[in-house]
Amino acid sequence: MDGRTHTMNAFFNFEPNQEFIQGLHDTITVSTIETFDQIFGHKLSFSAGNSVYETDIITANAEFWEGFETFSIFFIFEKTMLLSLMGSIYNDKTLTPDKIDELCKDMVCELVNIIGNKIKVFINQHGLRSSMEIPTADITAMIDPAQMHHTVHANFCSSDIDNKKNVIYVGSKDIA
Repeated sequence: MDGRTHTMNAFFNFEPNQEFIQGLHDTITVSTIETFDQIFGHKLSFSAGNSVYETDIITANAEFWEGFETFSIFFIFEKTMLLSLMGSIYNDKTLTPDKIDELCKDMVCELVNIIGNKIKVFINQHGLRSSMEIPTADITAMIDPAQMHHTVHANFCSSDIDNKKNVIYVGSKDIA
């Protein structure tokens, strides 16, 4: 263990009120939608429903810290959606089966870095001078976000894939 406290209250050094939590949620939502639109021209929309992500997925974590306190944002990306986006960036020679997983993880870390820095700006506007760790990503088979009990969470669906299917989930650790 790194000696850091891993709760939202300890990190913010105050009891986050509903207005702050809503602002964090709005920042996550707007940042995610804008990032995908600006980089890929890919339209995401907020989805109120929860999904179990049952296909190959890539998870990522952005950890913010100030002193010994941390606050984490967790991301789930559907690999199918990532592959459709990669086709607009890389040519067929680059997207070989032996490179796809590493390219997907790299792309996810870049996206999380962009979105995470927008979250960091929001946090810093509330009096903190936090830093952000370099995002990490892993490939996993299945995750059910409903089992995670995140205080702030958002699901996104894609009009370019299947507007009823969630393709991205973003959530924060519980407020203790």
